[in-house]
Amino acid sequence: MRQEESVQVRKNKPTSEWRAGWPVLLISMIAYGNGMGMFLLSSSSFIKPVKDAFGWSTGQAVIAPITSITMAILFPFVGRLIDRWGARPFAIGGLIGLVACYLALGLCPANIVIYRGLALLAGLCLVACGPITFARGVGSWFVANRGTALGILISGLSLGGVLGIPLVGFLIQNYGWRKAYFGLAASIVFIALPLVITFFRERGEAPNSTTKPVHGNSLNETLKDSRFWLLLASFIFAALPIGVFSNHLVPILTGRGFPLPQAVSLGAIFAGSIGIARIGIGILVDRLRDYIVAGSCIIAAGLGAFALFHPIGRFVLEQAQAMIFLLGLAYGAEGDLAAYFTLKLFGLKAFSAIMGCLAAAIGLGTAVGGVLGSLVADRAGSYDPLAPFMAASLLLSGFLMLAQPSFHKARSHRSVAG
Repeated sequence: MRQEESVQVRKNKPTSEWRAGWPVLLISMIAYGNGMGMFLLSSSSFIKPVKDAFGWSTGQAVIAPITSITMAILFPFVGRLIDRWGARPFAIGGLIGLVACYLALGLCPANIVIYRGLALLAGLCLVACGPITFARGVGSWFVANRGTALGILISGLSLGGVLGIPLVGFLIQNYGWRKAYFGLAASIVFIALPLVITFFRERGEAPNSTTKPVHGNSLNETLKDSRFWLLLASFIFAALPIGVFSNHLVPILTGRGFPLPQAVSLGAIFAGSIGIARIGIGILVDRLRDYIVAGSCIIAAGLGAFALFHPIGRFVLEQAQAMIFLLGLAYGAEGDLAAYFTLKLFGLKAFSAIMGCLAAAIGLGTAVGGVLGSLVADRAGSYDPLAPFMAASLLLSGFLMLAQPSFHKARSHRSVAG
């Protein structure tokens, strides 16, 4: 597989990659942020107003864990369909479905069955217009600059958060949470959907393209590879605490004594740091030892998770800003590197199916983390008991990532011996 990729690198020089692929990369980043980014990172802003409106508990009002579980179940199956039929129809269909979900959520009555049903439907739509769809499209245009390109793409998630969290906060405060959902629907109709319909293509679908790279392993071959399972474990352990923070960040911060406007601004820092980390990590993995870059970022986030709940001295706000930035590194490493390592180790042949399996694990871990946060908040009245768990989980994830090169060497020795 690596020999075939080397041929592809020679055919597509770094400069020609950017010249041909930047429109698809830019459109994918915007659409990914406008769709999944805004949905996931702004969802915690709806918890309190929905609780107040319907008289529900935190566990009933949280929508993202249900959506994440649905995504986790569907990612592998939808991934195989994307490998067969291409990314474009799924991106368009997913965005249209997400618009319908936003409109329905804005009209939702105080009925928990309907509310959770819409969360399930949103999960289906987000799988279709999520990372495996746009990463396949972008990955078909880039080889030599793959890490950087995927980092820019996945940074769209944080772009959606940086713009979406303040937008949703403004709409909720001035017009109510129902109209905030209508505003999110309108943003997709006027931004993401027209751009994807007009510009999003895989390389083999472009008018001036004559080749479509299909190098790599099959899904069955990948499932027999120990490197895949080590990656899977690392991403799961990172996803658990990230699920707590991404689903409960604003309530965590208000529970730590920060007023709501300050908590929202800190949430924007979290989203912004994800984007900075993803682009930065993408550049670094193209130039340095990728596993060391990934593992170091996740370990730093583990230290940040613990320190957020145990600040030292008087500079509580400044420490919170720094720790939230470190946590954004973990979120950035997780999303970017799942796609990067899938393409690096296993190629494009079954990329969507393999990435779907990793995304399912990440989504399941994120969902479990979100549910765990709700249970602890409802029963303990605080998120503080989760601090040691979140730190330990991120540290373990980072060390598993650092262990990957040892598995590479062991696998190479077995191949030589065979």
